[in-house]
Amino acid sequence: MGWQSFLGLRGVPKDALEVSVTGMQFAWSFKYPNGKVSDTLVVPQGRPVKLTLTSLDMIHGFYVPSFRIKMDALPKMKTYTWFYAGKPGTYNVMCTQYCGAGHAEMRAELRIVQGNEYLDWVSGKQAKL
Repeated sequence: MGWQSFLGLRGVPKDALEVSVTGMQFAWSFKYPNGKVSDTLVVPQGRPVKLTLTSLDMIHGFYVPSFRIKMDALPKMKTYTWFYAGKPGTYNVMCTQYCGAGHAEMRAELRIVQGNEYLDWVSGKQAKL
């Protein structure tokens, strides 16, 4: 039973949107397939999302409490996790590894938006959400 759960966590759906996530003292950066970079993770509702994580400096713990997502971001190494972007809204992103004096301020937002809103934002037609 545990193995099946593990496979579910590691098996990313083929149609997943892939976003590169970089942790650094004391911020998160999100890079999209078209090259857009943001300090907010914006994803379309109704789509699986694969997060490929790394770090510029030390271990950081990427954590979205509302989705029970936690994966370490490691320097010079890529890790990944995925989730299904279900309910639209704004959710907290935090760091769970103590990474220095600014650790408590290492926060970001995950925003799940409608598909057309996402397309406008990622293409630059809409500057902010």
